[in-house]
Amino acid sequence: MNTDQIKNILHAVSEGTLAVEAAFKKMRHLPYEDISFAMVDHHRHLRQGVPEVIFASGKTEKQVAAIAQTMYKRSKSFLITKATEKIYRSLKLNGAVFHALSGVIAVGEQKKKAGNVLVLTAGTSDIPVAEEAAVTAAFLGSSVTTVYDVGVAGLHRLMDRKDEHCGADLDRLWHQFQWPHCAFCHAQFLRSRNCGDEHRQRLWRRLSGA
Repeated sequence: MNTDQIKNILHAVSEGTLAVEAAFKKMRHLPYEDISFAMVDHHRHLRQGVPEVIFASGKTEKQVAAIAQTMYKRSKSFLITKATEKIYRSLKLNGAVFHALSGVIAVGEQKKKAGNVLVLTAGTSDIPVAEEAAVTAAFLGSSVTTVYDVGVAGLHRLMDRKDEHCGADLDRLWHQFQWPHCAFCHAQFLRSRNCGDEHRQRLWRRLSGA
């Protein structure tokens, strides 16, 4: 349950369109719900701005399904990581999407997008992890662009994608990619971007540790 849902319940009580007892029933699962083998944290979205994510690895299919169904009943959304197609099929929920490359199952992705997250990988083998990051960011409401196999062993591949670099939020981009470490590569990379002086200066400060 998120902030808007709780506010709607309280407004309904205030306006007399919802009885106090009915409101109590809607919120009695807060802050968590005990389903014997798991304490489902329905309150996390309120505390941290991000709902609880179901980590499927190490759980049985029945456990994953039970947690997901409990979350879906309350918020109509959930995110499962390290999942399999078998788990996805067992859910039998309309609107659920299985992202095979990342092993992520998502329901209720935020439709309103903000920002521009750019996820890059050095090699093709990194794609599963990058896809998990991309799917998660999109689920939480960010616009996402992916650029794969642009490691520094072939720096020209990274330079050829400067349009994506210029459009990304640098603060988010920085944590997703390990930039070149030699001074020559730094200079070449900055010249290749041609994104404007202020943008290049911001990037240089990050590259140089200033």
